[in-house]
Formats: sequence, C-alpha cells, structure tokens
Amino acid sequence: MKVLIVTPWFPSETFPISGTFIAEQARALAQVHDVRVLFPEVVPDGTQKYRQTATKDSYDVVRIGVPARRLFHQIDYSTAIAREVKDHGSDVIHAHVTVPAGFSSVLAGKFSGVPVVITEHRGPFAALFSTPRDKRKVRFALNKASAVIAVSSSLAREIKQEAEITREIEVIPNVVDTERFRPSANNNNGHSERDFRLVFTGRVDDENKCLSTLLRALKILREKSDARYNLRVIGEQSESRESEKIARDLGLDDWCEFMGPLGPNDLARELNASDVFVLPSRLETFGVVAAEAIATGKPVVATRCGGPEDFVNEETGWLVPVDSDVGLAEGISEVCRKLSAYPAERLAAYAREKFGFEKVVNQLTRIYESVTR
Repeated sequence: MKVLIVTPWFPSETFPISGTFIAEQARALAQVHDVRVLFPEVVPDGTQKYRQTATKDSYDVVRIGVPARRLFHQIDYSTAIAREVKDHGSDVIHAHVTVPAGFSSVLAGKFSGVPVVITEHRGPFAALFSTPRDKRKVRFALNKASAVIAVSSSLAREIKQEAEITREIEVIPNVVDTERFRPSANNNNGHSERDFRLVFTGRVDDENKCLSTLLRALKILREKSDARYNLRVIGEQSESRESEKIARDLGLDDWCEFMGPLGPNDLARELNASDVFVLPSRLETFGVVAAEAIATGKPVVATRCGGPEDFVNEETGWLVPVDSDVGLAEGISEVCRKLSAYPAERLAAYAREKFGFEKVVNQLTRIYESVTR
C-alpha cells in the first residue's frame, strides 16, 4: 500500500530530535508499505517556494516551503498535499497532529478522493482551541477523517471530551526500535545493592519535565537512606543551566552527572548501564523514552501524567503522583530494593509485544485496510 505521511515535525539539521518518533514509525512502515513523508515548512509570505526530496531509511522525505499567506496558507498547504498524493499515487494519507496537518490533509483528501487517518500526539489537547475558529477546524478534521488515532488511552479520552466528539478513537502507541533498545549481555551490570544508577532524559530545564522534583526526591533519599543513587541527566539544557544550580544547592553534585543530549545508540548504552529510568513529568501523551527503557530491560518509575499509565504497571515499574518528591523517592527506593522482580528479558518481551515494529505496523495496516475498502 502507498502511504503518504504528512507531519509538521520531522528531524532536520536544525532540529535533529524533532519528530523522531514519527521518523521511527515511517521507518517501521517502510518495511511493509511504500512510504513517502511530506514535511511542509512554513516560510514567510513572498519567499520562494521550494521542494526538496531525499531518501532516508527506505522511504522518501519531501520537504516543501508553504508560504504563510494570511488568508490562503491553509489552501496552499492542502494543495501541496493533494499534489504529492497525485505524484506518489497514495492510497491513504496519514497525518500526524490534527492541526495543521490533519485539517489540511482532510481537505486534500476531499480534493483527491483519498482517505485520511489522523494520529494525535499533543497535549493538553484543549491548547489547540485558542479561538472558536480553531476549535471548529479541529472538530471538522476529527469528524471528517476516515480514522482517528491517539497514542494513549488518556489522550483519546481527552480528545473526545475537549473536542466534544463521539466517534471512535483508536489507541495505537508510538513505535520503539526493539532491536536498538534491547538488553545487552551485561544488562544487570553487577551493581551493588547499596549503589544504584538512575537515568532521566528530556529537555532538562523544561518545567513540564520536572527534573527539579526528581532532584528533591534524591535529596530525600540522601537524608533517609544509606544507599547511593547516582543520576545521569541526559538532554539539552537552557543557557541558565537552572537544574544544575538546583542540584548544587541541594548538595547533590556528587550524585548527579549532566551529560547533554545523546543520539539513540548512545542513549541505548546508557539505559543498559542503568538500573532504573525515572520520568517525573507533569504531562506526557505517551512517553517514548520510558517505553525505550522498558525495551532495554529496565523498570520505570513514572508519574501518573497520562501516557505512561498505559504501560507502567506493577510488572514494569512504579507509578507515583505528579509533583510529588516524596512519592518519587518512595517509588525509586521500592523499585531499586526489588530489582530482581523486573527481569530484563521479561520487560523486553513486554515492550516488543506492545511497541515493537511488527505490532504497531500490523495495527496501522489494519486501519489503512479498513479505510481503503
């Protein structure tokens, strides 16, 4: 089947980690389908349009410049999609995020007679409704699409409630490369029962990622436990390096290492060398790195922030309240105390069954086939 993926997020030289989960899904789908990714980029009105094509991981990526014409931008966007549908001979359009890609894809689907599937990733979903006009666009796209997917159960519920729609929303998680993220031969690392390695990854100073809450939890553990919890912080920091300052103020310099951003292979190695992955966010519509940690055979301590509630459970880790340094400290202590209850191969098998390429591609293929009958 010929699948045209339309996305406003995709890795680039300027933003190498933008939409990496969409690139991974495209790579997985390309093992079974003829995939083309269309990545429209908004350019200033009057700027010369462009169309650039490159081949990546067995599929084509087409980058186009769409002028930001105030009244006609959405028409330009939809026309560009319809043009690619014709050039590619697409059987289905798979748009990621409801606006702008989903709305424009639905219009293009009307022009070209091709069904449209929308996958939503963003939250809080109500943030899409900055004006009544925006809400009408969102509701139009969701109601007129041939199928709608959310990446977690919590996001599916939120979409139905906030958009005030009654149609069925499928839940299909983001895909995880379980060949890259898998237990290594030395996965257990021979760690000391009193010396544990934790990993956090994300935008380090982002308030939603709540690294400060995790740091306060470490302070609690330092004061109440004779064990040592070494934290590796992976991710890009702001110029203020606020989180490093908080760690110093809490007296955690010798427990925390700020490593900067890592590529996927280096991240997989760090996860393999760890004992527990910690996700202290206020909101996650899915939580890709938590899923990658489980695929690597590591238990996860996560907040009840939406997406992780679909896959972090008593078999794979521990859930704690949002914004609770006490809860995080308890969860980390409990999981580290019983690490033997989380065998790496069992966690990896769970991840393959839930997020692996074959599983997710089969789910998406079923939807593509249902909308093209």
